[in-house]
Amino acid sequence: MPSDQIKALVAIMRCRTPDSGSVVYRCSQYQKLHHVRKSCGNRHCPICQGGKAKAWLQNQLGQLLPCAYFMVTFTVPAEFRSFMRSHPRECYKALFKASKETLVALAKDPKYIGSPNIGATAVLHTWGRDLNYHPHLHFIVPGGAIGLDGKSWLSSRVDFLIPVLAASILFRAKYKAIMDRLGLSEGIAPEVWDKAWNVNCKPVGDGRLALRYLAPYVFRVAISNSRIVKVEPGVDGTGRVTFTYRPSGTSVYKPMTVSAEEFIRRFLQHVLPRVSKGASFRLRASTGQDELGMVVDVGDGDLEHKQTGYQQASHQQCCRGERHP
Repeated sequence: MPSDQIKALVAIMRCRTPDSGSVVYRCSQYQKLHHVRKSCGNRHCPICQGGKAKAWLQNQLGQLLPCAYFMVTFTVPAEFRSFMRSHPRECYKALFKASKETLVALAKDPKYIGSPNIGATAVLHTWGRDLNYHPHLHFIVPGGAIGLDGKSWLSSRVDFLIPVLAASILFRAKYKAIMDRLGLSEGIAPEVWDKAWNVNCKPVGDGRLALRYLAPYVFRVAISNSRIVKVEPGVDGTGRVTFTYRPSGTSVYKPMTVSAEEFIRRFLQHVLPRVSKGASFRLRASTGQDELGMVVDVGDGDLEHKQTGYQQASHQQCCRGERHP
């Protein structure tokens, strides 16, 4: 088992337990001590990431431009997923790189925008509705770019950004070139390169709703605690887990029961190595240069950090108005 998966399991098991330690707050008004169990902070923990997602969303909403936006999604074929799962670090980085280069190359064409100086926010998503492995990359892209003079703004059409068929072919070629450079192509089935590599592009208005859709995926894990409805220990030590999922094309959640081992296997498929889950490619308004690529890492918390002593806390925060002797 990879060390990243072991680290995630240990973190989740220790989260908010005595093993994780605690923080002690002292009420500044009544001097009462409050012990709060520490969270693990691991990005794969189901209960530790809500606040981060909200902060990320607010930051992204503040950077929206007054123009049309598009969601562009890059998906690898099913035949490639097993290789991707066994080489996650190299393949996820290649996914970001090949898809970004595809967008830049097509945006440079005067038929579409006419400049490579685009901006985008990308979010990696690895799971399907039933926790199975389905890696794909979502981009939120403004409909335009800074001109080659570094001053003008070149707009795309409000209903069209790039041709998806050309993007699919280019995306596959760029990904294969990266695998060739890394010396990994020999381990990939030849038919993978004969399959269609899907690229989808659709207009999403001013981008706000699309960002709200993506925000949970930046920090959310493959399943939340609320979807786990039953855990049954087995007499033979195996056990079963029942969780809910929503089949594609319906709004109704249905239960699914799998063995405990299968549930853990599905969950661990989505534990990422130490690579970025999100990236931002910034517009360069001052110079017009195509230096795109400020990567935003959403890494794990530090499990070894221990906080001792106590901190002063406001009366409203820790006592909530309750009087203490």
